[in-house]
Amino acid sequence: MVNAVTPQFLYEQYVVQQHSLSEVGRQCGLSVGGTAYWMRKWGIPRRTLSRANHLASRNDLTITPRLRELLEGELLGDGCIAWLSSGLSARYSHSSKYEQYLEWLSAEFAREGLNQSGAIRKYTYKTSICGGPVREYTSYKYKTIATPALGEFMRRFYPVCAKVVPPDINLTPITLRQWYIGDGYLGHRKGGRRPFITFCTEGFDNESVTILAQKLHGIGFKCSLRRRRDRYNIRLSSKVVKDFLDYIGPCPIECYAYKWDYEGKLKVRE
Repeated sequence: MVNAVTPQFLYEQYVVQQHSLSEVGRQCGLSVGGTAYWMRKWGIPRRTLSRANHLASRNDLTITPRLRELLEGELLGDGCIAWLSSGLSARYSHSSKYEQYLEWLSAEFAREGLNQSGAIRKYTYKTSICGGPVREYTSYKYKTIATPALGEFMRRFYPVCAKVVPPDINLTPITLRQWYIGDGYLGHRKGGRRPFITFCTEGFDNESVTILAQKLHGIGFKCSLRRRRDRYNIRLSSKVVKDFLDYIGPCPIECYAYKWDYEGKLKVRE
């Protein structure tokens, strides 16, 4: 049945329900041009091109509790989010030296409904670290589909430009595990002394680092701030390292097993 063309009908279908011109036209028995004519006549504004493209490719997603834990843990480390479609959708991306890890992360996200976009890409580059010889390195990059649901994380973690730690973040075992994989390392001392854990938080401002230290103290993990120029990293007390590793659970992926090597038996080191 063809619906009557009225200003109220066009506004409801196009603006409120966000149907396309062609979809609205089919309901009225009109062409796209005919629908556009009546919209102009009745003063119903057209969408911008970015808005139209966003609606055409929109990926609706519900953020599950587990997906939230995974995302927040990754964003404390190497994960990134960026706006697309003029701020209507956002996309998560991640670079790593381990392709295996990105494949694992992609599968974990997909189980929660956040799917991969395209293939994991390999990059090779040459650089010198701390004035040493120029060497060739390999990196892999993964990205998700764009979805409006990730806009929440963009607003919380990137309120201006630089990434910050949102004060409402909840350091669950999964969130801590992902953060530790991304930005933590396990250091061993000589003489059989207990190892320590350091989180490389120098990329965050001091307020963000303080938030993380307070959250760690709040769940029972004593830590201290260590100054590096004008920034700080976080050092867990060697007394709580074993408890911390037990709290976050076993390593989920082989390439990072050395970060759980409390006894120092593995040869792999960062």
